[in-house]
Amino acid sequence: MNRTFYLYVNAFSHLGTMMDMIVVNSLIIALTGGDTLWLSACLGIRVLGGLLSSLYSGVLADRFDRKKIMLFADFARAALILVIIFFPTPVMILIISFLIGFLASFFQVAFNAEVPQIFGEDKVLEVNALIMRLSSIAMVIGFFSSGIVTELFGFSTVLAIDALSFALSGVVLLMMKWERTGPRPQAAAAAQGKLASILEDLREVKRYLWLKPLLLTCFGVYLVQTAGASGHNVGIPLLAAALDPAAQAKIYGFIWGTWGIGSVTASFLIAKRDVVKKHLFGFYYGSAVLAGLGFITFLSSDNPWLIFPVVFVVGVSEAVCGTTFSVLMQQSDNRVRGRVFGVSALLNRLGFASGFLLVPLLMKVLTMPQTIWVCQGAVIAAVLWAVWRTAAYTSKKPPKNTAA
Repeated sequence: MNRTFYLYVNAFSHLGTMMDMIVVNSLIIALTGGDTLWLSACLGIRVLGGLLSSLYSGVLADRFDRKKIMLFADFARAALILVIIFFPTPVMILIISFLIGFLASFFQVAFNAEVPQIFGEDKVLEVNALIMRLSSIAMVIGFFSSGIVTELFGFSTVLAIDALSFALSGVVLLMMKWERTGPRPQAAAAAQGKLASILEDLREVKRYLWLKPLLLTCFGVYLVQTAGASGHNVGIPLLAAALDPAAQAKIYGFIWGTWGIGSVTASFLIAKRDVVKKHLFGFYYGSAVLAGLGFITFLSSDNPWLIFPVVFVVGVSEAVCGTTFSVLMQQSDNRVRGRVFGVSALLNRLGFASGFLLVPLLMKVLTMPQTIWVCQGAVIAAVLWAVWRTAAYTSKKPPKNTAA
């Protein structure tokens, strides 16, 4: 089977997830009479599930067959989503949301770590660009279609589509063959669940990252980025409402749609570009700064003729940023690559959690544009620190490879 075909199937599961998240949030609002506490719990508990599983998912991805981990996560998520159809209660939705967030981390860490094995280490940039392109398209289609499908056929249909997408992903993955990363020789003993073996695995990845100061610096910027992202996640719906309260949903959709078009455009621009492969850190940091300036610009404006072109540029920048970051991590040694992605997943969840706690506090004393200035200013400051640290390191010792 053509391995690239799997990326399209996996994108279909992303589309289902986008639809599912919107529908589940709408469903819990309907079931609880619009109780914002239940909605906040639903949003937060999925992040909590991913946070709790992030590091351990990396340990498992390095100990065992990553394909089996991905298969289990796919089929388990398909079954869990079907449970909501038959038992649509607020408590059940919270339980399922937690478990899906927990399993999503296992799948994503194992998949990202295995990409170089599936497609070849010389094709990671092109593959990640394609993944970004398909994910962006899925995001746009899922965002626009969820409301229409729910209105026409009901929430059960959307959830069934999501369950089908995960099941289909699992079936196609089951049929694929490649030279896989099997269990480590000591995995059988480690599988007994001894805490000491888990801690030793975590210490090993710590030692590995400590010897890769440029990648470690990159992680520092990534943590600030994910925390800063909470600002625009809150700010964009507020901007849409300020532009036209009567058409908030439409403008909100147009903003994300324009963002998605920018991401798709970027995926074509950077694929197979040797200059990107040679300067991964430069493109990562440069696109992070450009995105930060873009957020500050369009979220401080009320002029649609400025907002939408800048949103497009932000979409391009964010796609370049995400793609180059994935490639940098995939250049890690295969023996620790799963745990490197586990650390990334942990930082992602910690960043979003801290950001969603901090942003409401900032907005009590600052306006929305001022809050964005603080969030994205922190990202730009982190990049300047990273560039300074990188320059100091490279002046002492030339890097041996791009993932130093």
